[in-house]
Amino acid sequence: MSDTPSYETNRWTKHFEEIDLEIARLAVMMDIPILDPGVIDRILGNDASVCGKEKPRAFAELRAMLMMHAADQLKATNSLGALETQDMVRGVVDRLRERIGERMGNRQDPPSA
Repeated sequence: MSDTPSYETNRWTKHFEEIDLEIARLAVMMDIPILDPGVIDRILGNDASVCGKEKPRAFAELRAMLMMHAADQLKATNSLGALETQDMVRGVVDRLRERIGERMGNRQDPPSA
């Protein structure tokens, strides 16, 4: 088996890079630490109090993009498998964090006791 990503993996990666770049752009525009724990769930729950800047139209677009990301991640999981999809999405987020920096939030695992 080759370590070179398949055509399908490359296609999904490009797709998630486009979606996640738009999610990051919207989050930065509204001053939302999108990767902080619980923030994405609050956005999906339509809680605009996570916004540092009130922009209702942009918030609705961000929420829609997050829902699309979740639906497409399920499709990718069915196509590629759970582990490959998780690794791919994590890589996309890591590359975005390198480009955008800490404005996306801190997303850290909770400290262990």
